[in-house]
Amino acid sequence: MPRATHTLDETNPVDEHTIVVHNLIPTSTLRRIRALLDYEFPPKSEYSLSRVPTFAAWDDEWAPTALALTTSPVIIRVIGTLTSVHHSATEGDLPTLRFELELLRTVDHEGMTRLLRKSQPRPKLKHPRAVRALLTPAFQSNLCAQVFNHVYDATKRLRPTNALASIGLSMLSIGDIVLTTCFCLQRPHSRGWAVQFEPISVYQLAVVSRDVDGF
Repeated sequence: MPRATHTLDETNPVDEHTIVVHNLIPTSTLRRIRALLDYEFPPKSEYSLSRVPTFAAWDDEWAPTALALTTSPVIIRVIGTLTSVHHSATEGDLPTLRFELELLRTVDHEGMTRLLRKSQPRPKLKHPRAVRALLTPAFQSNLCAQVFNHVYDATKRLRPTNALASIGLSMLSIGDIVLTTCFCLQRPHSRGWAVQFEPISVYQLAVVSRDVDGF
């Protein structure tokens, strides 16, 4: 994380639900982000990291195998600060976006750890606060209805994608706070599988000046 951080209430002790972001993020924006962090909408099997049901299980009816509830793949909502981002688009090829998120709360790190431990063999993970999310659409599945190739401007308000302005991948930069919805998939390897996250949509929630020290 950047060196300068703040929380909503510096007078209260830090706990697993404390949100930590760069101190240039306005308090009004931080309050809006807090309202988005704990989310669940069972009819669409959509949950934030802190709310994914423990009984969600792998479903091999999807290709690749996806984490699901009954017959619906789980849609996971992840919010974090971009610590690395890379995008490319070659004519004739699918666009690729790889980015890493520093999660905002300990409870979110713990939720991500529970998902990563669904890998086979089970990974050796250290303290949950060290866990980061790596997401890439380069690992194509049959779950996304359309090719992922843009992000949405949600710096004022999070709304359905058809009501938001689309911005280019190049508009994402380290330090931004983003929300991504994604599928949790198995990515096979020689000894089993790793957990893979495939983005469905990405929303830019807050932008920090590109000239800020620490990014």
